Amino acid sequence: HSIFHIDSYSNPQALNQIMFDPDKESFHILHPRSKNPEYFKMLGITFDTQLKMEKCICELAAKGHSRICMIMRCRKFYLCNILLRLYKQFVLSGIEFATPAIYHATEFALNPLERVQLRMLEELEYDEKEALLNHALAPLRSKRDIAMLGLLHWINLGIAPSCLSDFIYPAPCPSFPR
Repeated sequence: HSIFHIDSYSNPQALNQIMFDPDKESFHILHPRSKNPEYFKMLGITFDTQLKMEKCICELAAKGHSRICMIMRCRKFYLCNILLRLYKQFVLSGIEFATPAIYHATEFALNPLERVQLRMLEELEYDEKEALLNHALAPLRSKRDIAMLGLLHWINLGIAPSCLSDFIYPAPCPSFPR
């Protein structure tokens, strides 16, 4: 029994049963003029070395469209507001988690993602205004802006995680003459 403890203390990987995975470690140079963009995955988001995020956006859009297909298969059993709630839970949450990574992408690159929500609204015969007013479903471009403004507000209040507030500093308040 004591031999196990000695071996486990001398080899911490054996104690935790964790093995180093070299495939999860990589080195990339991020530059907008990179001729051959490389792709790498970090926290479930596919980044490219040019940071255009087109592949990530296409992956999110494809996943969103397939989930909409699954939701619409049970259309005859549920009311439209329930289907919209399912969309919010299973599609929108999958899109919104990537907001900080894709926020800087061009409008053209973000179009496939915008079409996901528009497709759902078309399937339910809603327009964007009705979805916003009656179901609290804002357009994705507005939701992205609101999310990033919320993050900046947290930083300004000093309640943001330190990993973010260490990189973004609140602007000093100007003093106005009286």
